[in-house]
Amino acid sequence: MSTKLVKKLLRQTNALDVGSEEQPSKREQSSRKLSKKRGGESRQKRQGEERSDGKIDPVAKHVQMILQYDKAIARYADSGSRVVNKRLRDQRVETKKRKKAKMVDGSGVGQGFSGGPAAARLEHESTFNKKKHARRKEMESMRELARKLQKSKKRKGSS
Repeated sequence: MSTKLVKKLLRQTNALDVGSEEQPSKREQSSRKLSKKRGGESRQKRQGEERSDGKIDPVAKHVQMILQYDKAIARYADSGSRVVNKRLRDQRVETKKRKKAKMVDGSGVGQGFSGGPAAARLEHESTFNKKKHARRKEMESMRELARKLQKSKKRKGSS
């Protein structure tokens, strides 16, 4: 955390603390009693610095809390960036595997026209065309008629 930010927060807490007296709230008093019963230090003493008169310094306490939040945020930000980096690394590995498989396949690599799928590089076959089909059918019927005429001429000529 930058020193400018810490100084700014210290100034803000000082301005807030000047207006208020330093009397512990009931919640703080009960937590102190509970911690004494358990035999440990109070949470406020662990978090904040004690002044010479025995009271907890609220500025130091506030700084400690800010540092604690900063550490927690940094820890979670690190884990998030690690997850993102791992995901990116896995994606790169997958793309390399796909490229290698394409090279073995013979279909090429890249996004250019020639690098597309193998079916795209084949010659285009025309689809069904009614006009061509009608002409082809007519030609077949003419050939059949010609064959029949030749057979009939052979029969007449041989008899």
